[in-house]
Amino acid sequence: LPPKIPRAKLSRAPSQADGWAYCHEQELGFSMFLERRCKRVYFIRHAEAHHNIAEREHPLGTLYLQEEHSGWTYWDAGLTPKGVEQCAKLRRDLQNMAHGLDVELLVVSPLTRTLQTARLTVGSVKVAAHQRPTVLASDLCRERITNCPADSRRTLSVLTNEFPEVDFSQCIQTERDNLWHTHKEDSEMCKQRGLRFLKWLAKRPESRIAVVTHSGFLNRLFSQFGLGIDENDMQELRRRPANCEMRGLVLCAHRHFSDVPGSEGYEESLAEPNTWK
Repeated sequence: LPPKIPRAKLSRAPSQADGWAYCHEQELGFSMFLERRCKRVYFIRHAEAHHNIAEREHPLGTLYLQEEHSGWTYWDAGLTPKGVEQCAKLRRDLQNMAHGLDVELLVVSPLTRTLQTARLTVGSVKVAAHQRPTVLASDLCRERITNCPADSRRTLSVLTNEFPEVDFSQCIQTERDNLWHTHKEDSEMCKQRGLRFLKWLAKRPESRIAVVTHSGFLNRLFSQFGLGIDENDMQELRRRPANCEMRGLVLCAHRHFSDVPGSEGYEESLAEPNTWK
């Protein structure tokens, strides 16, 4: 929470202002938010991919996936047969949800394993044509960018052809993955990108959203939240997600983020990676 916020303060500022818009009474054990500030977000880690097997079985572990050890063997690795089975299980679970998933927007990292997971899970749940979610690829929720070719996407033309249901227009529009080749992130930079992604979600018009992304990204994102809540809840929030695990959360924006582009102008916000810092 921001410092020195008066208790039980409820903003009456207009929707385009940056005033605080929540009511918090610590003694009562509740927080109250305006409905328009809240979104239900389902975060899904991709299903098992081929690089996960190599990472698990090689003595070097995660280090083995670095370019100097395994080269480009696992470049933009796709799902294993087990990963496809994991997707089928999650799809059945989604289909059998008591109230249905009913998402309006599906945001996905532009890597093959996340695109495949999105298609085989949320993208395959049987709904009426007019209820199908918009599917957007976003560089903001990709895996932390290191010297690991598994986290570099294939060419944009190949991905666009292979996943025609996905809108790639809001990714950086270069044929090869220039972002991976020119921009590397430490943990802090990845955390800041995660916060920018949350701000972008908060400004989206949709209120029910699914995000298919990566464990490293989610670990760094969730590690920034949970202080002051029940210890068990904090551990559940911050626990590393398993392959194809879905974690449902409610995203509540304390204020209107006027400094973050909405769907319009989003490409400009990604034009320079330095704006992520």
